[in-house]
Amino acid sequence: MDRERDTATVEQLLQRIAELEERERQYRSIFSFTSDALLVLDLIDRIVDANPAASEMLGYSHAELVARSGADLLRAGGERVLDRLWKGAEGDEGGRPVHVESSARRKHGDPIQVDVTGTRFDYAGEECVLVVVRDITERKRMEAELRRLAATDDLTGLCNRRKFLELGEREVGRAARYDSPLSFILFDLDHFKRINDTYGHLAGDQVLQAVAAECQDQVRESDVLARLGGEEFGVLAVETSLAQAIAVAERLRNGIRGLVVSTQSADIPIASSFGVAQLRDAEEDIEILIGRADAALYRAKENGRDRVEVDP
Repeated sequence: MDRERDTATVEQLLQRIAELEERERQYRSIFSFTSDALLVLDLIDRIVDANPAASEMLGYSHAELVARSGADLLRAGGERVLDRLWKGAEGDEGGRPVHVESSARRKHGDPIQVDVTGTRFDYAGEECVLVVVRDITERKRMEAELRRLAATDDLTGLCNRRKFLELGEREVGRAARYDSPLSFILFDLDHFKRINDTYGHLAGDQVLQAVAAECQDQVRESDVLARLGGEEFGVLAVETSLAQAIAVAERLRNGIRGLVVSTQSADIPIASSFGVAQLRDAEEDIEILIGRADAALYRAKENGRDRVEVDP
């Protein structure tokens, strides 16, 4: 009877070994042939295994990878990716994956942006984190480009109206919070319709681009320069009093007055009219400030154009 029990026990052990070997074979098959880069990190952030896709992505051989720590290759805002993954997984008995975005250091070439998914699991009897690394550099580049396009005027490269209003609300709030001056300069090009009608819209576009370039050279980096629509432009001058804003407007007017845009058909002189207003109090918003500058600009047009008027 004891011999039968011993035989049964041996058979069970052999079956268990066979099951473990099959699981290991399946794991190795998935690990080796998946297109995602896979790293296995132990609890001291040591890479204990890596698949061929990880070697291809990062440019290191398998031997070079397992000789490194995870922090050598992956960082998330200055913090070890393992720490981020481990914090996210603490108390998660379900073993759900944890996601972080990180930068990865390749052996050769620039760093890449990666999406990292970590899952706690048992690896050869040791608790480890299985890390899936996906290269998202191109996706991030496209997202940044879409954000830029959403905020930029296509023709001039300046901030567009929507982004200007967003930044304007922020600056109005900051000026009210810190009791600092904030002024707005609104201007448009005199007789721009005549330029389009006489020389064509392509020439008109060249004029707008020349004006944008001139103004970019004249304003500070801290100011917000925008094309608000058509031939209308605006400058949100931060920490700038009304007197200072008037001086900026005169400088811009003179700079534009000195421009002559050469086109295929003619050399086109340009002139512009300006309205200037300063934020009065915390009760005003960016739309009210724009409206006051617009009223001053209307007076500049009525009073002969090519001049600066002020909303007191």
